[in-house]
Amino acid sequence: MNKLTTVLLYLIFYLIVTGFSFGKFLDDMKYKGTNIGVMNCVKENTPDETGIGKNKIKQLCVKKHEKLLKPSPPTAMTGRYSFTFGFIYFEVELENKSKDFVITRFDVVVKHVDNKDEKGKQITEIIKFNNIWILPGEKKNLVGSELKFLPNTDRFNSVEKDEETKWLFTFGVNSYKGVKVVLR
Repeated sequence: MNKLTTVLLYLIFYLIVTGFSFGKFLDDMKYKGTNIGVMNCVKENTPDETGIGKNKIKQLCVKKHEKLLKPSPPTAMTGRYSFTFGFIYFEVELENKSKDFVITRFDVVVKHVDNKDEKGKQITEIIKFNNIWILPGEKKNLVGSELKFLPNTDRFNSVEKDEETKWLFTFGVNSYKGVKVVLR
């Protein structure tokens, strides 16, 4: 036998002994970055075998498969400051208008007219919305982490309706991550 044949035989023997599944390998390649890839990953990594909880397994599987969505998927979003029990959050309602992507995370950029550094320069705050699963056509209300900048509650609760004081902030999505929707 020549060297190449010997190496190939050892490789095949090793793959058989270790339980390598060529079908599973092809499935992993075929469904990488998709909803099926995430679900296959969750099935393969049970809490009993990994010692990790079910929710954490799904988070890790989503992170393994999600991709930066470029161009950004079509969405509709509203945002507002939310004042609850003395804490101020930024709350969004996001509708995934795409037909073929699940949104798994996104970053919102918020600028408030009162949020300035000591030199008076506008400060931008980035609010991360992680570990979400918004299916195509689905709408969800989400509350971001507590804000670093806290608007003056007098202005926050202002009842003035003139155009100058009505919109004290601007916001937009910086980036989306997600997985492609495929069916078997």
